[in-house]
Amino acid sequence: MSILVTCECGKRLTISHEHAGTQAKCPGCGRSLKIPGGRVAAYDVFISYSHVDKPTADALCATLERNRIRCWIAPRDILPGKEWAEAIIDGISRCRVMVLIFSSSADNSTQCRREVERAIHHGLVLVPFRIEDVPPSGAMEYYLSSQHWLDALTPPLQEHLDGTVDTLQRILGGPGEAGIGTAAQAPAPAVAPPPPVPVTAPVSAPPAAAPASTSRRPPLARDARALCEAITTACGMGSTGYGMVKIEAAERFFGELDAASHAGVLEGSETTKLNDLVRILGTIATKMAGRVPASLSDLEQLASSVLVTRAVGARADVLESPDAEALRSRLTAACGTCSDGSGHPVREAFLALFEGMDPTRFGPALEASSSTSVAQLLKVLNQLASDGPKPTPAALTGLIGLAMDRQRATAQSAVATLGAVQDVSELGELITSACGIDGNGRGTVNAAAARQLFEGIDAARCQALLEAADVDGLSALATALERIAAAVGPPRPASLTDLRRRTDEQLVGRMGGRAGELADSRNAAELQKALTSACGVQVNGIGTPLKTVAKALFDALDPAACRQALEISDAKSLRDLDLALGKIEKGLPRPTPPSLTQLRGEISGAILRRAEGFHREAVACGSVSALQQKLIQTWGWLVEGKSMVAISSHGIRVGSEPPNVDAARRMFDGLPTADWGGILAGAEAKSLSDLSEKLDWLWQSISTPAPESVRTMQALFADAITEKARKARDKLPLAGNADELLRIVTQACGVYADGSGRPQAAAVKALFTGFQVGPCRRALQASDPKSIEQLSVALGRIRERLGPADGDGMDALMQAVQSSGRAKRGWLSGLFRRS
Repeated sequence: MSILVTCECGKRLTISHEHAGTQAKCPGCGRSLKIPGGRVAAYDVFISYSHVDKPTADALCATLERNRIRCWIAPRDILPGKEWAEAIIDGISRCRVMVLIFSSSADNSTQCRREVERAIHHGLVLVPFRIEDVPPSGAMEYYLSSQHWLDALTPPLQEHLDGTVDTLQRILGGPGEAGIGTAAQAPAPAVAPPPPVPVTAPVSAPPAAAPASTSRRPPLARDARALCEAITTACGMGSTGYGMVKIEAAERFFGELDAASHAGVLEGSETTKLNDLVRILGTIATKMAGRVPASLSDLEQLASSVLVTRAVGARADVLESPDAEALRSRLTAACGTCSDGSGHPVREAFLALFEGMDPTRFGPALEASSSTSVAQLLKVLNQLASDGPKPTPAALTGLIGLAMDRQRATAQSAVATLGAVQDVSELGELITSACGIDGNGRGTVNAAAARQLFEGIDAARCQALLEAADVDGLSALATALERIAAAVGPPRPASLTDLRRRTDEQLVGRMGGRAGELADSRNAAELQKALTSACGVQVNGIGTPLKTVAKALFDALDPAACRQALEISDAKSLRDLDLALGKIEKGLPRPTPPSLTQLRGEISGAILRRAEGFHREAVACGSVSALQQKLIQTWGWLVEGKSMVAISSHGIRVGSEPPNVDAARRMFDGLPTADWGGILAGAEAKSLSDLSEKLDWLWQSISTPAPESVRTMQALFADAITEKARKARDKLPLAGNADELLRIVTQACGVYADGSGRPQAAAVKALFTGFQVGPCRRALQASDPKSIEQLSVALGRIRERLGPADGDGMDALMQAVQSSGRAKRGWLSGLFRRS
């Protein structure tokens, strides 16, 4: 919905209804205009949930939005490139009600507690939606003790979701209608009025009113983000616009789409999402070749015209930027890219922004900025020049040249202030700032500025500063100089080479004392931090070590003196230290210093001693999750297993770092497993599958036969998972919708909600043997297209992992889901019609 505002100068403007009651600036005469109407919340409901309960949260969101209740839910409504915390606060402030999906996971979630506290602060109505029969504890008990609860403890879930719709409609209908009080007992604190709203689309005449829809449901697309999701879902693509386009589905969808009716939707959408929409539409048009529907072209042209209008309107703000930081932020926002310049700007908007722009007007902004800020701006400008249309606009080329001149001038002035430097830290800041990076050497080095700086520096004048510096200061300076030298490339200025040599000499001379300090480290974590700092790499060992310095350090180190610190450390800290040392060792010249090899041997021995005490602690574990944590910590991985495996959205993949072989075998030899029957019976199939998978990867990665205790444990896991799958088979006909089907199937198969992970073949066979698809068709008919699509994706991933030998039941369910999905996609596209 848009609001028409006419300025005294005759300029007519359209403003999104979300900005009603605020101020806008006329782009024609600059007057401040009052936008009529009351302030309207952008959304109705903020959905707070733990990631464990995402299927339930998605089902609630789909149900509410089908009933015209606008929802804000993460991560769907978080813009790419925006900080998560900032987006959450912004989402809460734009809603009227918070629905908390309450479970044991939400009760223990720090993120959920923070969201509830912020909802109370902003005066939102708080509606707890309980899906587990657990009492709130700690801070949650304080926040929720006085609230009315909505319970969803008994199946089917959809009935409870429908009841929530009725409750929320009463709340949103007007204040005081529901029996649920607002979360805030005291009045909300006064806030400053919002800043003037930038006008996004001047028009010559008021838009024609959209005719009333004959459908009982409103258009699905409330903004460009929702429009992107609907288009990609209907066309069979991923939400980012990548993937195979189903031509027939796209033709049917766009054949029913009225592009003109979405003018108001596009005008009220954020620039980055409009940019995504144009990119996705272009991708679809390319893949459809000569069969592009007229509505697709019209929608793409409409979105591009809004972006062009915004780019023209943003030009004045860009030119008035007070410094390099503001200039970078305003440029990327106007181009529709991320704050680091990544992304592909829309050609027309990009050219409209820079057309006729005078880059010399940016001189004062650059003069008022630090060298680091200018370097960050240069990185973004070069990224825009690379991703933008060719030839690069003259204004952008001129701005890049101006920023480079500013960097060179900073380097020139730095030479003059060198005599006033008091210590090595100040020297490092002066050098890195003049070269366009921070004090740790991070950022993009301006090679031209670095050359100019070192051509004027006399390294011998810095000798006194180097002699008075401590080891950490010298190490930081040496690391930054290495970074600058790599960026400048040969032939390097003589003063740069000379200063690197002098710094290394000072460090090498002090490594004997540093080696003695390392022996006094209290634990492995402290030893790791000190070692990596002295070698000039990150705390995890990543980076190129200062070779001469590191060799001198290890030549002076006595590994036996570190034994006490290793003995009091846990296996995870020991393994982390060993991994960091392994990375340092790869960066050093051969042969490896003997003390480094001996220190890694001491670490392996300490891990072995930890493994010897594993039997007693493992038998005492009260749950599979506790057992998994104990296993992983003992053999020296991180809790998530990331030292050896990386968890991704597609499950677990083998990494490059194997576990400690001897420790793994020692802790499993003779391990009693008979006492774990009760633990396995009470665990979820997903937990059992996770632990079974980690055990498999353990023995596959070290290429050695598993002990008998491991094989026995795997058999116990398989039996427990299979029994749970048989029980889940009886629940399938009782499911009320596709979301419940998805939850039952994935939990029984031991995979994530999207089907990723490694399913258990025996469990899948037990789940679908004797399965009848008939009762599930009713659940599919009651589901929205998005839920059916999620179920189809999950089933496809399970099938892909297991192959064809899974029984006829799964095939029948997949066919029913695909058939229902085809029917629903036609219904989905019908939501966009306006008669």
